[in-house]
Amino acid sequence: MNEEIRYDDINSALQRLSLTMDAAELHGTFCGRLSSGQGSEESQWMRELIGERDEANLQARDDVMLIAKLLGAMVEQLNDAELHFQLLLPEEVSLVERTEALAAWCEGFLYGYGIAV
Repeated sequence: MNEEIRYDDINSALQRLSLTMDAAELHGTFCGRLSSGQGSEESQWMRELIGERDEANLQARDDVMLIAKLLGAMVEQLNDAELHFQLLLPEEVSLVERTEALAAWCEGFLYGYGIAV
């Protein structure tokens, strides 16, 4: 994943936005939707995921922008001719935690693909 976008940063943003999914599940959901071939209506996806947020809340706006940046990076990676795609999983954690995050990513992928088709 892009060096500027870290699992922990996305996870923190999701928590501040009071969303129940973690960073891996979010990444999987977006990947599933993108992989469906139904187009990448990113702004609509962001509204569906996050809902309407108070524009005056600067922290919420920054969190939404970080998630949008993640989505943009994913689109670039999935379209990269050299296949530099990486799953967004936690680093430097136990194998059990990485496996749980991978399971959440897969769950998100199936969900995202399923709602897109």
